[in-house]
Amino acid sequence: WAEPKSGKKKEVRFLYATHDEARFSAVKKALKQLPKDTVWFRFEPMILHVACKTLDDAQHLLDTAQPLFKHSGIIATKKLVVEIRGSEFIETPIAQDRMLVSDDYLKILLSEANRKLEKNKEKINALNKLLK
Repeated sequence: WAEPKSGKKKEVRFLYATHDEARFSAVKKALKQLPKDTVWFRFEPMILHVACKTLDDAQHLLDTAQPLFKHSGIIATKKLVVEIRGSEFIETPIAQDRMLVSDDYLKILLSEANRKLEKNKEKINALNKLLK
């Protein structure tokens, strides 16, 4: 993504995004016209928000999810919400007016992101089985 000078999340421009395996050729194509802003390579794991009727329901869901998704918790505002969140992140700048990383390094980032994506999918499938 291209991070604007303002740093505001609403103004971020996604140059390439996918929920599937990322391909080097597609990423390179997206980086062909570099913006003036800092370009970040970012992988984010699953984040799921579930509204629960009772604290017991929320605690049960959290207890089920936490062995797989360690960064999960209960958010209590007007509603009880369980946030189930993975921990496999990658976030690093890769360009600023010019590419800062080599193609080889970009391929390593993509390989790691794709590995983490697969691990994330495995955890989602495991959580589905536990909840059925």
